[in-house]
Amino acid sequence: MKVLSVRREPGSTAVLEIEVPEDRVARAVAQGVVRVSQRAKIPGFRPGRAPRSVVERYVGRDAVYEEALERLLPEAYREAVRQSGIRPISRPRFEQAQIEEGKPLRVVARVEVEPEVRLGDYRELRIPFEEPRVGEEEVQRTLEALRARYAQLLPKQGPASVGDFVLVQVLQAPEGERRFAQGRELMLEVGGGETPQTLSALLEGRSAGDEVEWEGEAGPVRFSVVEVRVRELPALDDAFAQTASDHQTLAELREDLRARLQARASTQARGEYEQRVLQAVVDASQVEVPESLVHAEVHNLLEDLEEELRRRGLSWDRYLQLVGKSAEQVHDEFRPQAESRVRTRLVLDAVAEAEGLQPSEEEVAHAVQNLAEDSGRSPEEVRELLERTGGMARLRASLRRRRAVAYLVERASGGAVTAEAAARAEPQKEGEP
Repeated sequence: MKVLSVRREPGSTAVLEIEVPEDRVARAVAQGVVRVSQRAKIPGFRPGRAPRSVVERYVGRDAVYEEALERLLPEAYREAVRQSGIRPISRPRFEQAQIEEGKPLRVVARVEVEPEVRLGDYRELRIPFEEPRVGEEEVQRTLEALRARYAQLLPKQGPASVGDFVLVQVLQAPEGERRFAQGRELMLEVGGGETPQTLSALLEGRSAGDEVEWEGEAGPVRFSVVEVRVRELPALDDAFAQTASDHQTLAELREDLRARLQARASTQARGEYEQRVLQAVVDASQVEVPESLVHAEVHNLLEDLEEELRRRGLSWDRYLQLVGKSAEQVHDEFRPQAESRVRTRLVLDAVAEAEGLQPSEEEVAHAVQNLAEDSGRSPEEVRELLERTGGMARLRASLRRRRAVAYLVERASGGAVTAEAAARAEPQKEGEP
């Protein structure tokens, strides 16, 4: 068996012209005769023992040739892939596969292959990174929010003002009204974000015993003011720090909040920076994304969506009704995202190959340990399952991409963002970079 030619076509398609020698074709036909005769149960002959002339007269020569090709083509294709060095990502389509006895078999195989990625000059990419700084105002706002959680609502004599809370009872409401259903009691903050603005305006200046009629979305709602309460905040002192935290002083609590805010801001800034770098590298690269990979990624996204819907107690059909779309429309809406994710993966794979990046065994063991903890299984069980199902290769690929991201980020930032955190980040779900 030899490969006569290999050529590339648009769509990341490889076309292989393969020639199978005539002696191998003859053996395949002879084996085809035996297999067909075993299934055909030709009268007068034991299964697999009928001569070829009888088999062809009974089932037809084409049936014998089809049986021969069914085994011969996959074997020849596998050998052609090894000889040519192509890296298929889909099943092949065979063309011009017609047996002529006494002659070699020539066949054309078309298959999608891993696309060629032409990387831009990613090694020279530089994007400034500026570490965020948490200001005193943000620390104070967070401290005030914590203080509000420990506030007390005390009865107030007199009318309600902005910032006060009003306990109301719904006297009358239209059918179908949910939040303000008839008979319910609710605590509403005057001027609060959870209270409709028009209702808040009506409640301002009201006292216990007053009635208010408000025009809601479903119709008029009538309320009775049961009580007005004022929010009393605790003093910002050491006693508050001891109540609201494990710290002994307000100064310690303030510094702890600052550190937490700084860590959160840094994590967010580094994540956003990582995306900027990654997008710049992808934009500078040239890659033709195979349709089969995009199609598979769309289905990955749809499976994630269906899983999320199940957790929320929604069926797929009910979701389509709520969004007013067909399954085809949802599928098409996911296509740009799927194509972007595939393109990013291909670029990261090319960077990893160019730089010789591979995850360490320690990183692999760490990832397996995390998966084991999430699934409630032992690391040994998880590793065995991954090896058996091909998941270990996907896990390593995901970790390798994280290595590539870490390399790009550290290089683009000039070391301002180190690779360590990104390289040790948890591997993404299949389909994500």
